[in-house]
Amino acid sequence: MQAQSFKVRVDAVRDEAHGVRSFVISRLDGVPFDAYEPGAHIDVTSPSGVTRQYSLCGDPDCRDTHLFAVKKETQSRGGSRSLHDDVQIGTELSVGAPRNLFRLAENASQHVLIGAGIGITPLLSMAYRLQKMNVPFELHYFARSAEHAAFLPLLSRAPFDAYAKVHFGIEPDALDAELAACLDDVPQGTHVYTCGPVP
Repeated sequence: MQAQSFKVRVDAVRDEAHGVRSFVISRLDGVPFDAYEPGAHIDVTSPSGVTRQYSLCGDPDCRDTHLFAVKKETQSRGGSRSLHDDVQIGTELSVGAPRNLFRLAENASQHVLIGAGIGITPLLSMAYRLQKMNVPFELHYFARSAEHAAFLPLLSRAPFDAYAKVHFGIEPDALDAELAACLDDVPQGTHVYTCGPVP
């Protein structure tokens, strides 16, 4: 458990896709959150008392609130299930300070972000930062269908529609070729970031 934790209030709850819900939180003391680098995650303690890690997926420059999203796992041991079933606007939670094991490479000439399912979440914070820095990047998002694609409305409008490409319903035997096509013609010095479930 993180030594530093904060009491927060849930300000908004949204269904982002089938089985995926996002939560906007703010600190109870009214103080802005500390700055964090894209790709960071936080510990979130659900009403059930279970603590899990969730990627921050909002704009890193917005420090009044944090945004994270949770996929309700069918085999949940109390973390994701409790956040889906027990949390509503006004619920108070305890969260840890951001930690980052998935940073953008500052020296990359270009970036390719490849996310699948709930794995889109850390890549969104990266996309916010890269777009603001005017650094070349592409965002590829794999999902079973539009109904399973979290944050699809956000990715389908400016500014992200110029960078994002969605890939729906790719069969396992076609996945290697589809991924290879995502990396065709990328210049030397490009860094690739991937996040998603094992399949």
